[in-house]
Amino acid sequence: MRTISLTLSILLLIGSGCKKDNSNAILAEAVIRDAGSPASDGCGWLIEIGDTTYSPAHLDENYQINNQEISIEYEPTGEKYGCGYPTLRYYDVIKIKRIKVK
Repeated sequence: MRTISLTLSILLLIGSGCKKDNSNAILAEAVIRDAGSPASDGCGWLIEIGDTTYSPAHLDENYQINNQEISIEYEPTGEKYGCGYPTLRYYDVIKIKRIKVK
């Protein structure tokens, strides 16, 4: 009886220590766009999902290909990215969780 209680206690501790995925991740089909170098008043790499364009918090160099179609899992960060001159544009920033080339 004591062995069963000990085993159940250990399983409970292990189970409660597992990370739960309570994220607000969104799945979408998207296109990567090169909006010009920020050093030359461009906006850098952007992610276009439908009619909305986002700025990724980080886009790995392997995916920095203009017009590349991708499947993406992302989360909004609540931040805005301002870029471009002479017309300043603002994009919502997203955190890429997973990305796959189509």
